[in-house]
Amino acid sequence: MDISANKDKFIEILINFKGDILKSIRGAITGSAEETLFLNEYRGKVSKDKIKGYIELKTAVHIVLKYILIRLIEDTNHKINSKLNAEGISKWREMSKNFRNDYVKLFQFACDDLRREKGIGKAFAETAYDDYYSRLKSIFNPSQNREKNYLELLKDYDFKTMNPNTAITVVEKIYPSEERENLQKYLLPSPAIDFLLNNLGIR
Repeated sequence: MDISANKDKFIEILINFKGDILKSIRGAITGSAEETLFLNEYRGKVSKDKIKGYIELKTAVHIVLKYILIRLIEDTNHKINSKLNAEGISKWREMSKNFRNDYVKLFQFACDDLRREKGIGKAFAETAYDDYYSRLKSIFNPSQNREKNYLELLKDYDFKTMNPNTAITVVEKIYPSEERENLQKYLLPSPAIDFLLNNLGIR
């Protein structure tokens, strides 16, 4: 499916994806995550509730933009063994009978594969933003919630059809400048977010 020709619907799905991740991880942020992710220079200057809210929001953005980055790489590099497009998901369901409904595991495998690739592996370095995948089962696994399995909802979009202008629009909708200002200021970087923003020329 052509992304540029179906941009509004595509963006709507991604915004809902981000919102449902937020709902899934709300209340799950641990004290150790706060210690790891919140920059020391701002400790005592921002309330605990606000810190947790920032971490929840950046975790949701991190997962959505990491998904976009994976799909961009898979759909434009035929040397990569695709996992999250329609072909990759079909193969997963055929080959992995024990895990074929575990889309969280599939997402993690896609990240693991790209972490081993030269040049792009650093974008998939694991951080504390990746500690909440277990909370995504309600929105990734179709047996629990078929209408909100976002890997299924997005699998037919062809990321080769997302031109640079559309890509910038999409990322700006998912991670608007007012969010970036606070999350980049107070929290540790996300390698996936920074890699994508830098390649699109977004600051």
